[in-house]
This record gives sequence, structure tokens and C-alpha cells, in this order.
Amino acid sequence: MILRGCPPPVQGRGDRACPQAASGGYPRPADYSCDEYPFRSTWQGSFTGSLPQPAPYPGRTFSWCQISALPQNVTDGWSACMIPAGQNSSAGSLLNRFYIENRVIERDAFRVWIVA
Repeated sequence: MILRGCPPPVQGRGDRACPQAASGGYPRPADYSCDEYPFRSTWQGSFTGSLPQPAPYPGRTFSWCQISALPQNVTDGWSACMIPAGQNSSAGSLLNRFYIENRVIERDAFRVWIVA
């Protein structure tokens, strides 16, 4: 279960999973953007999911994600990956639409099903 979360501050929430290259973070390949999972808008995302509960969860990535600064052999915690920017933007819009159409508000639980 994932819990919808809107903890303040909204600005800068993605800095833990996807810090900007100019701030010492990950370089972005052309036409790619950094994506975080669980979603930045949830309590399990890197901003709130890294808080002690009782221990902070580490970040991770995968070999195809083009992020060398995160470990690839971690089984728990949030993940970050470079994906095509257009797909990332579209996915964010679809997630927001899901929240609105299903009235998913602060601390509401929901599940993510992967359908291939």
C-alpha cells in the first residue's frame, strides 16, 4: 500500500531522489528526466520515505537507469531512474488525474498494479 502525501514543503521534494546536476546531482541525458518511485507525492517517496521509521530507507537504481551515484543491489527503499522526459511528464499528469478522479486525498491508501 502506498499513502498519498502532501507534506510541506512541496518545493524541493524531489531533491533527494533526483537532485539537479547543477547542485551536485545527476547529469540528465538529452531528452531525459529523473523519475522517482514510489511517487514524490506519497509518504513512501524519497523525501518522506527516507525519514527514520525506525531507520531511513536508502535510494537505489538499476543498471539501465543511467544513474551511477546510487547503488544497484539494494532491495528496499525508493528508486530513481532516467526516463524519456515526455513519458515522465505524461505519467505525472495521469497520476494527478487518478488522484482527482478517485478523490485520493492526504493519507489515503492506494495500490499500484503493473500491467504488461
